[in-house]
Amino acid sequence: MHFLLLINFYKKIGDDSTVIRLRQQWNDNYPERKLFNTAYTIKNTGYIEKAIPLFEQVITINPTYPDAWVNLGECLVSKRMYDSAVTVLAIASGLNPYEISVYNNMAVAYMNLGKYNKAESKLKKGLSIDKGNINLLMNLAWLYKLRKQFAKQYQCLKQAVFIDNPPGIVFKELGDYYFIQKDFSKAAKEYKHALSKGLDSSYVNDLLTKYPQLRKYFK
Repeated sequence: MHFLLLINFYKKIGDDSTVIRLRQQWNDNYPERKLFNTAYTIKNTGYIEKAIPLFEQVITINPTYPDAWVNLGECLVSKRMYDSAVTVLAIASGLNPYEISVYNNMAVAYMNLGKYNKAESKLKKGLSIDKGNINLLMNLAWLYKLRKQFAKQYQCLKQAVFIDNPPGIVFKELGDYYFIQKDFSKAAKEYKHALSKGLDSSYVNDLLTKYPQLRKYFK
C-alpha cells in the first residue's frame, strides 16, 4: 500500500506519531519528494506554468507518485487544458481513489467540456467518499443550476447549509434559488445571511435597485 494511503489512515485515527514516522520514511525512500515540494510551493504561489514542468519531472522519476498526478491535473484545470486534465486526473484517481480533490477537478473539467453527465458522476463519486465536502456539494449544485434542475440544486444547497461554518456562497446561491422561485421573503433572508458572511454587497444592491419586490424585505 502506498505511503499516502497509510498516512491518511493514521491521520484519520489520530495516530500522529505514526504519521510523522511514515512521512520521514516516505521522504527517505523517495527523494523526488523534494522536487515535488518545490513544485507544490510554486503552484501555491500562483506560478502555475512554472509548476507544471516540475510536476512532470516528478512523474518521469516516479510514475506512481499520486500527489504529482493530482497537482498536475489541478494545474491543467487552472490553465483550462481540460482534455489533458481529465487524462491526468484519471491516472491520479487510479493511484489514490480516496483523493477527493481529483473528483472535484475532474468534474470542473467535464463541466467546461460540456460533459455534464460525466461531471455529475464524478461529483457523486466524491460525495460517496466524503458526503460533507463543501466543494463537491457546491459544484454539484452549480451543475444542477446550469441544467435548470432547480429542485436538485436546492437539495444540494440545503445539505451544504448543515456543514460546519458554511461559506457565504451557500447562502447567496440559496438566495438566488428563492429569487428565481419568486419567494422574495426567503431570498432576502438568505442574502442577508450571505452578506454577514462576507458577500460583496454590490451584488445584493444591484438586485435591490432592479427589483422592488425584494427591496421591501430589506427595510
